[in-house]
Amino acid sequence: MAARLLDALALLMLVLAGVAFLFGARHIASREDLHAIYWMVVGIAAIRAVSSLARADRA
Repeated sequence: MAARLLDALALLMLVLAGVAFLFGARHIASREDLHAIYWMVVGIAAIRAVSSLARADRA
């Protein structure tokens, strides 16, 4: 049960990371560099968290 919950949480975080990257790309297109950097960092942090969560789930 706990493994499924962690998998669902990891999937949700992965989707949110993708959304953050899309926001970053949108801000790059509109030349809002600070916002673009912020959203890209949020996306990277979310992907790192997902990979840590996935490794913890499998251990």
